[in-house]
Amino acid sequence: MNPGKVLLDENPLGMKTVVFSDLHGNFQALEALCSEHGEDFWICLGDVLGRLGDMMSCLEVLRSRKVSCVRGNHETDLWQIYEPSLTQEMAVWVKSWPHQLREGETLLNHCWLDRVHTGFRFQRVENLNNAEAMFASETFQRAFVGHSHRPGWWEKGEGAAIWTSAQVGQRLEWRPGVRYIVDVGSLGDPEFPQDPRWVVWDARGVTWAQLYELTKLRSSESGM
Repeated sequence: MNPGKVLLDENPLGMKTVVFSDLHGNFQALEALCSEHGEDFWICLGDVLGRLGDMMSCLEVLRSRKVSCVRGNHETDLWQIYEPSLTQEMAVWVKSWPHQLREGETLLNHCWLDRVHTGFRFQRVENLNNAEAMFASETFQRAFVGHSHRPGWWEKGEGAAIWTSAQVGQRLEWRPGVRYIVDVGSLGDPEFPQDPRWVVWDARGVTWAQLYELTKLRSSESGM
């Protein structure tokens, strides 16, 4: 599997880097992100496709912004379900997304890509065994993932990996000698309405965030 390139050097000075995942077709949530970070640099960790709202409008926004995207399980394992709903041009664009992006010592996946003889399986990094397996199987100082809809981070120094759940506004600063797996949460379908829905990434660390208005979307999302 050949990873794609994020090309953060194309991010103009002063723009924030926003990393999000698991939109699942929720165009309302994407519009809310635009209102907060419309002028910033975006990276999407997959599962743009899904049952919530308007997949094509979501894809049109991401494509027009030239967002770096990776394919999630919805763009891979469930592709045959969603492909008929897309234009041919949009389907070709989605299929061009890599399953992995790299920027220096940073890895960006939808989740842990567990290698098997037929390719790989999408695995949630939501328990110690899977976290340790991802740390052991991939070369990175920090990795960004989604898929679990569970915002927080794993950190690994000399001992076992440790999990910390993230709240809105929580800040994680990188520490020398420590490796990280950062779960950015779900932009479109969070498990709880108060959960963070994305992270803002800078040279020193990340901050979990959401708009106040997004806390009111859950009720409308549940009716989609």
